[in-house]
Amino acid sequence: MQAVEVGVAPGAAAWIWQDGSVEAEACAGVTRLAGGREVTRDTLFDVASLTKPVASCLALRLVEAGRLAVGDPVAEQPVAGLADVLAHRAGFQAWLPLHRKVPADGWGTPAGKRIVIEAALGSTRTAPRQRTLYSDLGYISLVPLLEERAGAGLEEAVRAHVTGPLGLASTAFRPGGLGDVQKSWIAATERVEHRGGTIQGVVHDDNAAAMGGVSTHAGLFSTARDMGVFAAACLESSRGRSSFLSRDLASWAMAPLRGGERTVIWDTKSPLGSTAGIAFGSRSVGHLGFTGCSIWIDPDALIVSVLLTNRIHPSSTSEAIRTFRPAFHDAVITDILS
Repeated sequence: MQAVEVGVAPGAAAWIWQDGSVEAEACAGVTRLAGGREVTRDTLFDVASLTKPVASCLALRLVEAGRLAVGDPVAEQPVAGLADVLAHRAGFQAWLPLHRKVPADGWGTPAGKRIVIEAALGSTRTAPRQRTLYSDLGYISLVPLLEERAGAGLEEAVRAHVTGPLGLASTAFRPGGLGDVQKSWIAATERVEHRGGTIQGVVHDDNAAAMGGVSTHAGLFSTARDMGVFAAACLESSRGRSSFLSRDLASWAMAPLRGGERTVIWDTKSPLGSTAGIAFGSRSVGHLGFTGCSIWIDPDALIVSVLLTNRIHPSSTSEAIRTFRPAFHDAVITDILS
């Protein structure tokens, strides 16, 4: 793959689907620069914020089960409802280093998780629905509500309501939960001194790490295929061709909200400078992950494109993916529709 050849990332995997058929599946590079394994279709990547659409679909599945309503409050004073949080318009700040509130011996413990969640819920907010501001804090604040209504911890709830029903056998919050998975099979991310060196096999995001690696904003590891199957299920549900979500709910979740910047789950395609490139249609929706991962869905061309990389290995200072990703998506459309 060109992503590796031009130095965007040490390793990459892609999965392309159109209208029920897998059009392409590719992988290249290594999981780690020093002593890494060759990337295969089974290589696990830290998908970072691609966790958010998965968590959103957990919420929507609970809505369909009658356990949750889109207006249920997530936070008080001022009240922020579920739909507002999912769409990043609940007034939360974008990000804070909440992990710094957790003592060293509390990282990865129930106490650490509780500290981070309480800090997110207690953070300063503006009034809901005044603006759209992409927020990790809002999604972190969802954890207690989702766990309460699911009647299970977040990890179990995602498995029961999303990854299990879709057969996503290679998607989990903690790769150890997938069975005999060796760390060298997982794409490494950044070298971080306060985390003990190069991060591999555990979540890169510090707030998620302090919570034990399981959160609604980050934490999932997955393959390109699994992320593609998930995205295709969202699209097919909106067409009435999948039982994952009802057609009405799935269509609502993919429709732009007022202002057009986002849907309830996804980002929309910007007129200029979109990471989806030029060729993806104007109604396309998608999501990015800081580690170098992305999903884009074109509901008119019926195309799903997944690109997973470890572009932050060994350093997150690399910006080469900014120009590569739009070109990649343009090439996807050109190859499929030509």
